[in-house]
Amino acid sequence: MKWLIKILIVVNLFVCKVLYSQSIEIGLNGGISNYNGDLIPKKSSEALRHSHFTITPFLKYKLNQYFDARGSFTYCKISGDDALVTDLVQKKRNLNFSSNIYEIAIGLDYNLLGYIPTNLVKQISPYLHIGIGGYYFNPTTNYNGQTINLQSVGTEGQGMPGFGNKYSLYQICVPFGGGLKYALSDEINVGFEINFRKTFTDYLDDVSGSYVNYYKLLNGNGPLAAALGNRAGELYGTKPEILPAGAQRGNPRLKDWYITFGVQISYNITGSSSNFKVKNSYKNKKGCPSF
Repeated sequence: MKWLIKILIVVNLFVCKVLYSQSIEIGLNGGISNYNGDLIPKKSSEALRHSHFTITPFLKYKLNQYFDARGSFTYCKISGDDALVTDLVQKKRNLNFSSNIYEIAIGLDYNLLGYIPTNLVKQISPYLHIGIGGYYFNPTTNYNGQTINLQSVGTEGQGMPGFGNKYSLYQICVPFGGGLKYALSDEINVGFEINFRKTFTDYLDDVSGSYVNYYKLLNGNGPLAAALGNRAGELYGTKPEILPAGAQRGNPRLKDWYITFGVQISYNITGSSSNFKVKNSYKNKKGCPSF
């Protein structure tokens, strides 16, 4: 226990020193989220129907006028529904899903023009961003008035002999994108950002490969898996449509993505670091800062 207390004291002193001696930016981004996957409509106007609210609190550590290290937590929601599209082939498939996503990420921003809130000539800059993150998702659907967790069902035979394990709900992503930021004052920044997430799973929507034979899925994973694995007959109120094994359900060659876009506001906490020197020294516009 003593060693744990010592470690906590050291960490606390280090964090306090960083907060005092460096420039920290703390902020909040809010906007919309969407996804790209097997249930995305072919028409972009229809895809916009599935936009949802997203929010991201973030913390940035200013390395210099060009680079910021950042950490963030993102909540967003994604969804898709074949029944809402106009394409008849996709509409007949009749699959749907919804999923909340919780993401923690770290990354690096590159301010293309340099960004110094206290310098009148560098108070606005576009920036690029890349990072690494981890997230939790859980695709669900509504069936007979109940919310069903699709991963546990095994709609494509997951968990059955010869079909592999069920996919993990914890995944890695690579966030990247860009935005624009502007200094309203020495302390307040505003801007907007678009962030794409490269994922390494094709199951954000629980759809990836081929249909499993109805009776094989019924015997292997049960009646719920058989009912949700192929919902084509459900749309028209008929019995389950028996498709040949291997019929295309999704496209396993392309992984799923999710995207967020939002506006943001942040506050600068500036200490004694040489990153920004003395604030007033940049208001005279006599030259560029030195580092």
